[in-house]
Amino acid sequence: MSFPSDPVELWFEVADHKNSRNWAVFTVDNNKITPVAAGFGGLSELTSYLSENSDNVLFGGLQVIGKDVRKSVESLRSKAILFTYIPDNLSAMKKARATGSRILVEQKFNGYALHLNVGSDLHTLSREALARSLLSCGGAHKPNNYVFGPGDEVPVEELINDSHIN
Repeated sequence: MSFPSDPVELWFEVADHKNSRNWAVFTVDNNKITPVAAGFGGLSELTSYLSENSDNVLFGGLQVIGKDVRKSVESLRSKAILFTYIPDNLSAMKKARATGSRILVEQKFNGYALHLNVGSDLHTLSREALARSLLSCGGAHKPNNYVFGPGDEVPVEELINDSHIN
């Protein structure tokens, strides 16, 4: 699958809800950010990729859409989520290098709603955890649904009831 080689261009492509590419993963080596994967399959495709690639610290972006339907008006609000994936099995040295790389990534990729630290269990990237985090950083008006990828639209009330989000 091809994607832009410029990491900033790819980041903004993922963050734009008008674009169907909704996730990307990057490595950082010698202060150079390199895109290594991207896709159109949303959260489920992203978490599959991460669980199969647990030999390095990875940085990534995921687009989640807050969808609100009121009477005849549909509003889509894109939420870009930046994350740092640090698998539990990595050496202490690899984990320590992630801090400097994270600063570089944060400087290049702006406009994100959340920055999450993700471990091997990927719990931080569950629908419930993402909804909880997005609702806590959002405004007073909650969307009706969150869209985590194609065919993966979940009512916010269902997420709230399942995970006791207030």
